[in-house]
Amino acid sequence: IRILRRGTELRHCVLWGRTFDHNGIPALLTSVHDVSDIKAAEAVAHQSQLMLRASEDKLRSLFALSPLGINLQDIDGRYIEANEAFLSIVGYEHDELIGRNCYELIPDEFLEGEPTRLQRLHETGIVPAYEKSYRRKDGTLVPVSTTTVLVTGADGDRTRKAARF
Repeated sequence: IRILRRGTELRHCVLWGRTFDHNGIPALLTSVHDVSDIKAAEAVAHQSQLMLRASEDKLRSLFALSPLGINLQDIDGRYIEANEAFLSIVGYEHDELIGRNCYELIPDEFLEGEPTRLQRLHETGIVPAYEKSYRRKDGTLVPVSTTTVLVTGADGDRTRKAARF
């Protein structure tokens, strides 16, 4: 129920009651609990969820529609997501690429600097643009300029995903 408090402030309340017999006389025991603060917190939480969902939708759209090839990898280098531009670069279908290790697509001559780049990624959160090639599904090499950034998970875990583009 809603109760007007002091004639101006509308409060949300829960009314609880039960009847009982008091010395042979029917009686009613009631309790009123003000839940206005809880209702206000729920409204803020709902609004925050809507804003988060809108932000996620924007980010998802930017990822999907970017003309830059973008992919997400787990910390071991397995692809967990890739946009159409990246799939076009490497010549794989989405389902063929997901779960594959990135090192399968990198020619040996570009692997020697990888430990240093990974160390830098963990220390600074970014590996600035550098040149390398990917081995496409058809075996041809395609030169790319790639930057790697560490993506922080919702739990603050900075070692979960790396985005390369």
